[in-house]
Amino acid sequence: MLIAAFNSRNENASHSDLSRLDTIGGFGLFLFLLFFQLNATVAYIGLLILSLVFASQAKTWMPVMKRDSVAIVYLLITLYIVFFTIWAIVEFPATSGDQRKLLFNWMHWLFFIPVAWQQFRHRKYIGAMLLTLAAGVLIRIIVNFPWADFGKLFQTERTGFGTSMTVFAPIASSTVLGLLLLAPRMATQNSTTTKWLLWLRTSGWLVGSAILLESIVLTQTRGVWLASALVFPLALVVRYKSALANHVKISTQSVAVLALLCGLAGLFVHKNYQTLFNRVNSEQVQSQPEVVKQQIEGQEVLLTTSVGYRKIFWEIGWRKWKERAFFGWGPGTTEELLKQEKNPLFSQSVTRKDGVTVTLHLYHLHNLYLEFLVRFGVLGTLLFLTLPVLLLSNVWKAYAKGGIPWDYVCFLFAGWGLMAIMAFFDFQLYKYAWRNYCLIWAALTYAVQLEQLTLQHEKIQSKK
Repeated sequence: MLIAAFNSRNENASHSDLSRLDTIGGFGLFLFLLFFQLNATVAYIGLLILSLVFASQAKTWMPVMKRDSVAIVYLLITLYIVFFTIWAIVEFPATSGDQRKLLFNWMHWLFFIPVAWQQFRHRKYIGAMLLTLAAGVLIRIIVNFPWADFGKLFQTERTGFGTSMTVFAPIASSTVLGLLLLAPRMATQNSTTTKWLLWLRTSGWLVGSAILLESIVLTQTRGVWLASALVFPLALVVRYKSALANHVKISTQSVAVLALLCGLAGLFVHKNYQTLFNRVNSEQVQSQPEVVKQQIEGQEVLLTTSVGYRKIFWEIGWRKWKERAFFGWGPGTTEELLKQEKNPLFSQSVTRKDGVTVTLHLYHLHNLYLEFLVRFGVLGTLLFLTLPVLLLSNVWKAYAKGGIPWDYVCFLFAGWGLMAIMAFFDFQLYKYAWRNYCLIWAALTYAVQLEQLTLQHEKIQSKK
């Protein structure tokens, strides 16, 4: 998806002429990108369309990917999940229903290669793709924002704008990251750009960034706040350090823009300070040091804090992993393992809108890495984690060869950094929007590699 703006080769080279199948695949890609967090059914339809097109274009992509390390690991993971699920159903028949149900959720992530292929085929339309993604996020905010309480914008309760707060916050955070790191591209004036259009784009960038930043605050998701606080400053310094060092002459316009940004940042912090302070120091975590201290001393404490809950989950997960350290318990076993603990803290009575009271069971360990270990053991975890390592290493290789600009390298690495930190505190596999979010990041990263693989394949073919 990012490849369209790469200057490594002529955009009108071999794949610029789109076939009818490419057009159909592009339509599926549009549906998926627009609805990836708006509507599961439409997003799945788009994913199905582009996957069918991908399968029908096997003669085109197979020569390109056949020796690719990512494709090999991808195939190994796919086979491993399928056969491991069958084994888990036989080994733990009481969990067979959960094993089958969770198989799709885990396989869902692996559709990133068909998505990346369509992004690569339509690389000339990078602007439209990015706009589609951002439009979907903004539509959710606009449609689900409590406009009746607009006057209480900075004092409103937590909101996920129609979805889970812990799902929407990472999506909004990644969008802001892209706006910050790719800002010069959005505000660059070329020979065909008029001044009014440049100001319009800059204004849109400012307004969009402000809305998305405010939405992150309103979700009150501390894991995302922490990840953003750690990643954003580092990514911005790495991204702009060389540019600032080479910018010897400081213009009046640069000073004015910097002053405006500092003023807006100050206003943002001032308006949201109370929300941030209350959330960080809320009742959930106010007694955290004392509770943790009592636990370390071996006292039995009723944990009502966020960290306290996680400590219980992580202890159980660690114990269960050690019981089956190498192979794990199967892709759909965590909920059953938690039920077996018979801990009253893991069940909640909730009254639905129709007045019926139901009991909900907490079904995950609030840590993606621990979930990998418990469900798939060391072997499966190493397979899964090998994939992002290979993807990012190939991004760096592409950059070293001049195949990808520095700002995109920063964007991709920072995006994975956000996910890596957020995944330490939560697990959202059951939410389709979160799975799509991870899928899109993997697809963006792999699309970079497809450019290099295609170039290598063309060189080999030209020598024959």
